[in-house]
Amino acid sequence: IDPMATLRLVKKYFGPIPAGPGVENLPKQPAKLDADRYITLEDNIHLPAIALLIPTSYRAHEDEAALDAAAQIMGQGQASLLYQRLVQTGRAVQAFVQHSCRELACEMYFIVIQNPGSGETLAEMETAIRATIAQFAEREVSADDLQKFKAQFESRRVFGLQSVRGKVSTLAAFQTYQGSPAGIGEEIERYLGVQPEDVKRVFNQYIQGRFAVILSIVPYGSTQLAAAEENFAAPERDIPESFPDEGADLSLRPVVDNFDRSQKPTPGINPSVELPAIWDTSLANNVRVLAVSNEETPTVTIRASFEMGQRDEPAGKAGLTSLTATLMGEATTEHTAAEFTEELERIGASVSVDSGVYATTVTVDTLSKHLDKAMQLMLERVLKPAFTQQDFDRIKLKTIEELMQSRKTPQGLADRAINAVLFGPDHPLAYPMGGLPSTVENITLDDVKAYYAAHIPAHLTGIMVSASLGQADIIAALQGFAELETSEVYREAIDELPEITGRRMYLVNKEGAAQSSLRTAQPSIKYDALGDFYLAGLMNFTLGGTFNSRINLNLREDKGYTYGARSRFQGGKELGSFRFRSEVNKETTAASVTEVINELENYAAGGMTEEEYDYMRSAIGQRDALRYETPSRKLALLGNILRYDLPLNYRTQQNNILRETDHETLNQLANRLIQPGNMAIVVVGDEAAIRPQLEALGMPITVLDEDGLEVKDSAGDG
Repeated sequence: IDPMATLRLVKKYFGPIPAGPGVENLPKQPAKLDADRYITLEDNIHLPAIALLIPTSYRAHEDEAALDAAAQIMGQGQASLLYQRLVQTGRAVQAFVQHSCRELACEMYFIVIQNPGSGETLAEMETAIRATIAQFAEREVSADDLQKFKAQFESRRVFGLQSVRGKVSTLAAFQTYQGSPAGIGEEIERYLGVQPEDVKRVFNQYIQGRFAVILSIVPYGSTQLAAAEENFAAPERDIPESFPDEGADLSLRPVVDNFDRSQKPTPGINPSVELPAIWDTSLANNVRVLAVSNEETPTVTIRASFEMGQRDEPAGKAGLTSLTATLMGEATTEHTAAEFTEELERIGASVSVDSGVYATTVTVDTLSKHLDKAMQLMLERVLKPAFTQQDFDRIKLKTIEELMQSRKTPQGLADRAINAVLFGPDHPLAYPMGGLPSTVENITLDDVKAYYAAHIPAHLTGIMVSASLGQADIIAALQGFAELETSEVYREAIDELPEITGRRMYLVNKEGAAQSSLRTAQPSIKYDALGDFYLAGLMNFTLGGTFNSRINLNLREDKGYTYGARSRFQGGKELGSFRFRSEVNKETTAASVTEVINELENYAAGGMTEEEYDYMRSAIGQRDALRYETPSRKLALLGNILRYDLPLNYRTQQNNILRETDHETLNQLANRLIQPGNMAIVVVGDEAAIRPQLEALGMPITVLDEDGLEVKDSAGDG
């Protein structure tokens, strides 16, 4: 865009509008406690948790930076005091400390999600939190502590400025809360100037020996699990039922224009978004490297992709890929997990391991000046996982507990159920990425070691890079990967999706659920960046691919049944499907199903209007304009090229397809691909409340359990 022309339009259309009444700035209001306050919240959870909150200062206070440093030392990362005390020992599933600040007040909060397998109580978790505070009081704050804190602060600030949105939101926040966008410079100076004595001073002033709010979060009906009996009840809020000026006409603020405001500005030419310039090369071992330049910030992001995914898991071991990836993020043969984390913190870098359907990726994010050290750590993470029995036992138990927790959510149950119905319950791609509690229970440490050895490093298939450095520097940094021996990847053919004939409803009971989770699915086309799959995404945009889509406007804006509803085509190299999802009000479950079917039938029969077609083409062009500005977005693009062997200019070709594909072509595709008469419908909700209304729809209903398996003798005619 032309920035000055844009500013002129802003001034033209908004400048004549008189300002509203002034808003009085409220005084800073950090909380003050005269005693510990114990409160209990009952919720639909599996894992009890405790939060201990201590009031501190307010945003941009001179002590904020030092308090942030204290929070990091006590409870951020695998080397922190609270993590080592509770998570590393298996006593908790999760534990962290955060100094949370807003304009008027800040709090230091300690969060612990208990591990039921440890046999401990929330009262003991509270004791552990207080012991961590006491431990911090007794230790010195070292220069190394602050080096790690400042390096991470610098890295977060730099990485946060990689996108236009990041820049604008950062500058706008400083303008809003501190009166000038230049406040960012003052903040950087404040954080980089923190000294050890500052951290100890603010700790003693705000945290040590101070009163706290202790919140116990327990499953419904289990208040006996709370850390202590409640001793505080929040006072009733005095909110008047009406106000003196209620019903009165608002005084008009006349706008005097010298132009016709009813005439919209003429849109400019829809932007044609081109791919960033890509260099495509290979290492000495023929591993492909795809790289793009990043000139926004002095940073480097490198991602190595290994063909080891959910697709490769042996029968009965669903979740093996995820568990292996998680264990790769623990100790190495060179460092404990805490030591490895500290090495990263000293340079403000991160190394992450992520599992997917077809691949596991290892990604490093670092400032360019620390690339050499960051690459050493990345290679250590890839090649030297320790896979200790202690780490395995802890991570496996934590994983099972988290999977049990996911069963408490209707969304998690619905996602498993629709995949079990679409693929078949034992299909390798039917399971959640983390597996099921029963399948993870089957996994042994030997399974993990053998699975890793079969795929890493042999199945390294590509490296993606976004960097502020030149090609020669990047190739030099990748020398360790160039020395690896790799081999061809072979996979047996996977079963096709079973055909769905007619409509059948599948019901999963979630007793007491206030909402129903609704999913539909039917087999459809595989991924094709330049063919019908891409066209299907264009076609679906108007149906259910955006906020202004027909389905969302119907269920949310018109009927008020939901906060959001979406449909999409989901495809990979081997399989594809067309899906719908939404969370709807319990009372309108059956009505929502009816409305979705009607929308699908109408769209399959009539397609989009000419007006909808024009909007779709403009909106997608605008949407894509900022799609490739951050390293993570760029690497996702490169990953697509690598996985599907796409031409480097495939986005340019897609832009041409967008411009050249006519309205009728997309409507014919809708008629061919959307088959509302042949689809599976999954509903997760309170069966006692919703089954009568669902039976009135006249569809066969099959009841599934929480693992997506058919409950014996449950099938009925509705």
